[in-house]
Amino acid sequence: MALRYANRVMVLGLAGAMSLAVSGPSVAQGDEDVQEFEAFEVTGSRIKRIDIEGATPVITLNRDDIERTGLQNIGDVLQDLSIAGSGLNTTVNNGGSGSTQIDLRNLGANRVLVLVNGRRWVRDTASFGSAVDLNTIPLSIVKSIDILKDGASAIYGSDAIAGVVNIKTVKDFTGGVTSAYYGAYDEGDGQTQNYSTTLGATTDQVSVVGDISFTRVDPVFAGDRDIAAVPVFGTGNARGSSGTPRGRFLFVPEAGSGNAPNNGPFVDVTLRPGENGQQRGDFDGFTANDRFNFAPFNYIATPSERTNLYAQFDARLADNINLNVLTFYQNRQSDQLLAPTPLFIGTLAGGSGGNVGIAADNRFNPFGQEIGVQNPGFVGRRMVEVGNRQFLQDLDTYYISPSVSGDFLLGNRYFNWDASYLYTRSETNQLTDGLLNIANVQQGLGPDSQCTGGCVPFNLFGGPGSITQAMVDYVTFTAQDRQVQDLTMYSVNFSAANLFELPAGPMGLAVGAEYREEFGRDTPDALIAAGLSSGNIRQPTGGEYDVREFFGEVSLPLVADLPGINLLNASIAGRYSDYSNFGSETTSKFTLEYRPYEDLLVRGTFAESFRAPSVQELFLGNSDSFPSVTDPCSDLNNAPNNTVRTNCVAQGVPANGSYQQINNQILTTVGGNVDLNPESGESITAGIVFSPAQIEGLTFYADYFDYDIEDFITTLGAQTILDGCASSGVFCDLIQRVPTGNVVNIINTATNVGGIETSGWDFAMDYRIPFFKDYGDFGVTWDLQYIDEYTQFNPDPATGGLTPDVNVKAGRFVGTSTPTAIPRVKSNLRFDWGRGDWGATLTFRYIGEMEEDCTDGLNPSLTTFGLCSRPNEFDSDGNPLNDIDATVYTDAQVTLQLPGFNTQLTAGARNLLNEDPPISFNAFANSFDPSMHEIPGVFGYVQLKTEF
Repeated sequence: MALRYANRVMVLGLAGAMSLAVSGPSVAQGDEDVQEFEAFEVTGSRIKRIDIEGATPVITLNRDDIERTGLQNIGDVLQDLSIAGSGLNTTVNNGGSGSTQIDLRNLGANRVLVLVNGRRWVRDTASFGSAVDLNTIPLSIVKSIDILKDGASAIYGSDAIAGVVNIKTVKDFTGGVTSAYYGAYDEGDGQTQNYSTTLGATTDQVSVVGDISFTRVDPVFAGDRDIAAVPVFGTGNARGSSGTPRGRFLFVPEAGSGNAPNNGPFVDVTLRPGENGQQRGDFDGFTANDRFNFAPFNYIATPSERTNLYAQFDARLADNINLNVLTFYQNRQSDQLLAPTPLFIGTLAGGSGGNVGIAADNRFNPFGQEIGVQNPGFVGRRMVEVGNRQFLQDLDTYYISPSVSGDFLLGNRYFNWDASYLYTRSETNQLTDGLLNIANVQQGLGPDSQCTGGCVPFNLFGGPGSITQAMVDYVTFTAQDRQVQDLTMYSVNFSAANLFELPAGPMGLAVGAEYREEFGRDTPDALIAAGLSSGNIRQPTGGEYDVREFFGEVSLPLVADLPGINLLNASIAGRYSDYSNFGSETTSKFTLEYRPYEDLLVRGTFAESFRAPSVQELFLGNSDSFPSVTDPCSDLNNAPNNTVRTNCVAQGVPANGSYQQINNQILTTVGGNVDLNPESGESITAGIVFSPAQIEGLTFYADYFDYDIEDFITTLGAQTILDGCASSGVFCDLIQRVPTGNVVNIINTATNVGGIETSGWDFAMDYRIPFFKDYGDFGVTWDLQYIDEYTQFNPDPATGGLTPDVNVKAGRFVGTSTPTAIPRVKSNLRFDWGRGDWGATLTFRYIGEMEEDCTDGLNPSLTTFGLCSRPNEFDSDGNPLNDIDATVYTDAQVTLQLPGFNTQLTAGARNLLNEDPPISFNAFANSFDPSMHEIPGVFGYVQLKTEF
């Protein structure tokens, strides 16, 4: 193919936009130079083409952009992008799995399709989810990354609702590259090491590339950062756990027992320091000061080791037939660490310990009455003698994809074709230390007469050290869990860039078919599945489905070379998907690109998209969760209105107001649903790309985006269920209470409900400064996302329809175990310079301010501590507000090409100015949001890379 002129194409980069000059060999043709180009497939289209800049908004990161970040895994690189929302990463300890995911537009990581060389990648088995763990893709094999910023289900199928990430790997490489990297925080922790070697050879017929790499990341403990050293920064121990080493014992005293209540009708006591717990007088009333500070035991950054093997083989089988085989293997060792197990037993505790009590004649019981079951109660004891809970993953990832491709001439038209097979497998074996066998705990706490055989009587009353090693050995076990996910796919594609010649240019066409099978299985430890563990109950699950898909795409050049219309092109794409579990789905996509003159491109897209329910969402067995919730039925003497009082009493809550919520983490049952339907969505993008000839080296982008997603696969939410029952009498059948009023379980399994609408703008600029050439090559790149609207729709208990969630919106942070941080503005600004052997980069990453509600339902309140920045301003739920300040992180990097050694030395620092993350009192842990902000400290690094 030949192109008579090549526009300077500017493609948005990591910290803004970067230039990518289209070039090729020049041949003389009359008085003009004509450049020859090979057609290639652009992310977002199946039609091979020669122009990169098109109707769909695509960010492209090349190898230099990636290395300028100083990061060593793809997930962290992508989470730096301005369009990246709250995503799981390795700074998530409680609820993490060693994985890093990418969330685009705050629409969820499971709504982003991740491809490698245009084909689907392995799902995240460590969390048995529907997203991709980007840590499974080693940095050393990555050539470039494309991020498509609109819906693309018509092109790629399910999951491509928010966008598509296409990672392109190294190929056609000759020689070798070896790299060594070391980095650490200024506190001396969080050491990161990466070593890789890439070798390749290329001839006219064959190309082979192989890579081996190893990455090790050491932990950072929460106790080593002031902001994370207590459960909620600024509250001391007041937000600690009721499960303390000295125990908390709450029960109604029996007549004649001599146990006088100290808290309403309850005895609510803990062991006094220095006492041995052998008599009733050793215990005092439990207060906030007695709570246990669990925070210092936790990781704030989790450790991992990853070993990767990669190989790609290309061979020319004939003049017009090529063979490609890509294989990959990774082993990952990772772990998360939590404080020693809190043993919660008694009917008021719920969960696996809800049926466990302490016998009146247990030899260690000083209260002389049964506690927990016959007499409803609550006992919390931190098992410090057992040691920390540790979750260790051993994860293997396998990927193989052979394909053949070629082209042929039919009539006078060239056609491209390819056929491929793909198989991926992810296996996770997890060991969990520090768990308790509840059956043995019950026997050890039972009557002495029934503790026979190998039973060891269990002492919860004597304080730290009273649990002997024999007791520990009797009640503890190591859980062994296993998860597996398989993906098998066959595909065939045909395309022609010049099927027919139209007046404005050649029409392009692509058609294809795919068949895909997905399988998953989760096998928890037998004790966990039986509900005999102190951890969360989880049932075994497994299932599979298959899908057959057919798609087509056509590009139509409409007008060209007329006054005011340099070009006007359109394209149409459609896909039909037939799933074995729920039926068929049809999606379409329309794009338009208009260039009034050479320097200005106006573009727009409309896309339908969908996400099929994953194996996990369909078949996941029931398991336990303990979200933080506030029960509106607590303290009915201060109920907001008679409706709440009436509905709560109807559930069985005592009308005298004696029920007081004692624990804000309530057992909630979650699980899959085989009757789920797919999510559906629509997206619109419209924008311009402007490269004025009068300003050499400048390109400016502006794109509007609008997404509307319906039928979310999600859960109602424990808080929604509680509020709906109290305010409107709905969802009450999903709540289980005991006669005292305490909630012991909330049923919160998956369903199709609600959706999201979001809209806003992307802006970017790339300017390669043509001045000061004597002093080097200067450039400035900038990008910004502004979110105008973000509305999440939830079920409305009052009407049965949907209502906007007033807490989840643009400019707000909601801190749960899966946090949602939605700053209106997120931006990156980068300056770079190069001269001779030297190079330097200075990057500023801006995260805009947000607000959050400043209450957690506990006493004393956060406003009592003086922590809320706006204690006299309230949201629609009546909660005081707190501002999360805007943050600017500064990164710097210097490179030197060592003369005569073909070696590059790089040194840099992330968060060079040691900016602390803004404090959040709504965060699930660590008092800041790890999905959006950096952990405290300056991270410095050095790297040596040698080519040979």
